[in-house]
Amino acid sequence: MKTCFALVALLLPSLSYAQERTDLTVRPQALFTLTLPAQFSTGASWMVKTLPQTAVLVGMERQPGRDCHGAVGCPEQEVLYLKAVKRGTDKLVLVYGRPFEALPKEETVKTITVR
Repeated sequence: MKTCFALVALLLPSLSYAQERTDLTVRPQALFTLTLPAQFSTGASWMVKTLPQTAVLVGMERQPGRDCHGAVGCPEQEVLYLKAVKRGTDKLVLVYGRPFEALPKEETVKTITVR
């Protein structure tokens, strides 16, 4: 029984890290990344709808999934590279969809705090 509790106590901190981050805190002038799940074979990608005043977008990169080995339809990820430029808290608003269609109404919001 004690072993079971010890195992649960060890796993709980790692479970919280598995959840998607919605808030990021960085230092001024820091370069940081935001990695988002994607499915490029559907024609969909992440689009930046609103940039925060606290950071600038340096670049974006598509990366294949770890176990894909070039397979079509495999989960992938899109990485956004950002730089913190101004102290404060602001929101990065993203949408996921096909660029050749109307923008999706559902938004993903990430709060970026620079201090």
